[in-house]
Amino acid sequence: MVKEKAPCLRVVLTFDDGYASAYRVAFPLLREYRIPAMVFISTALVEKDGQRLSWAALRELARAGWEIGNHTHSHRSLKGLPPRAIEEELSRAQALIAERVGVTPTSFAYPMGEWDANVLLAVAARFTRARAAWGIDRDTPRWGMWWPQSPLAIPSFPVRRTTAVEEIAQLDAHACRTGDLLVLQFHDIADEGGPWAYPPARFRAVVRLLVEQGARFSVLKEERR
Repeated sequence: MVKEKAPCLRVVLTFDDGYASAYRVAFPLLREYRIPAMVFISTALVEKDGQRLSWAALRELARAGWEIGNHTHSHRSLKGLPPRAIEEELSRAQALIAERVGVTPTSFAYPMGEWDANVLLAVAARFTRARAAWGIDRDTPRWGMWWPQSPLAIPSFPVRRTTAVEEIAQLDAHACRTGDLLVLQFHDIADEGGPWAYPPARFRAVVRLLVEQGARFSVLKEERR
């Protein structure tokens, strides 16, 4: 169990694009520590090629306290699209998640981390929180260095294959000093894969580090900025 003490470190773990490893690898470990997390789902990718989450797995994650977020239907960038196309991407994903999982997402993540004024208007009309794909500088940790602090542009740290546990520890220390919310953005948890596949052994080490530091884990819909 997570240590019972007043935490200085607030953490949200997110998993983008619906890789099955969020359920097969991350979920059993996080359940052991009673840690909730989030998955941002592009509904066109659900059950694709056996490498993505199934609807049944998403329902189980939701029952276990994970937040299911909207990541559009097709996962294409919304920037530059006409308002009608943006609305179609958001509403189609929203309807499928509500129908197949039984929850209505209140949080959103921008595909490719891109948006413009039309995207922000559409997101603001549907969601209370939106996570950016970037916004935390790895070399000198500062939150929101590119965007204003806003519930529709919540900064996150994109964890890559090359991200060392020591980098996460550096971010932890900064967040603990400042009281900032630390949002860690994972994709696939796997030994094989591209630059966004994070090795399971290193993921376990990150989770142990956060637990040992007494982090308070939550999901975006529970956070106030």
